[in-house]
Amino acid sequence: MRNAVNHTVQGPDNGDSVQVRTVILPDLSKQAKPHVAHRSAFIWTPLSVFPNPSDGELNIAYEVPPEVQRAEVRVMDALGQLIFSDDLNGTGVVRMDVPVHATGLIIVALYFDGHLIGTEKVQILK
Repeated sequence: MRNAVNHTVQGPDNGDSVQVRTVILPDLSKQAKPHVAHRSAFIWTPLSVFPNPSDGELNIAYEVPPEVQRAEVRVMDALGQLIFSDDLNGTGVVRMDVPVHATGLIIVALYFDGHLIGTEKVQILK
């Protein structure tokens, strides 16, 4: 079963609001694992951002392990200015519309307990 939450987040500096939809996905870790015939390079990544390039509508998929006390996603423009940030838990997808002024390259960063875990660069074409 999927749970979804819609909310509006106010931007930190310029007051622009960002529409966000968070979808909580079921925990699949307890289900049967598929058989892998060879030892391929399956690499667990807790962050995935799509589509890339984007017209301004982004999906940020994440997975936060249960032992993490605090997880946060931050979206910054090419100059490092914070566009959006939100606390995360569990597994889900944050859907956001990037503000009009944030065109070009943006960076999505995932932090676990204050430590940078991963980044994704996304090209915004508007």
